[in-house]
Amino acid sequence: MARSRRGFTPEYKDEAVKLVITTGRAVATVARELGVNEATLGRWVSAFKARNETGQTEVTESERAKSSTTAGSSSSAASPTA
Repeated sequence: MARSRRGFTPEYKDEAVKLVITTGRAVATVARELGVNEATLGRWVSAFKARNETGQTEVTESERAKSSTTAGSSSSAASPTA
């Protein structure tokens, strides 16, 4: 049986990134606490930093569309209170 991918809301991603940025904890530590793959959280942090350099601090429309497409395709979306 195939495993379905978990989907994360843009809000959940933002909160996870804020935990890394504001607390100064390692991506690996926060990822372990949230039950998210370390590389996945690392990509979210990198994307946030890239947006922040250009003055954007929120999720872009294309990222929102991509995440809603991904979240819609999975049968169970992760809750932000993981």
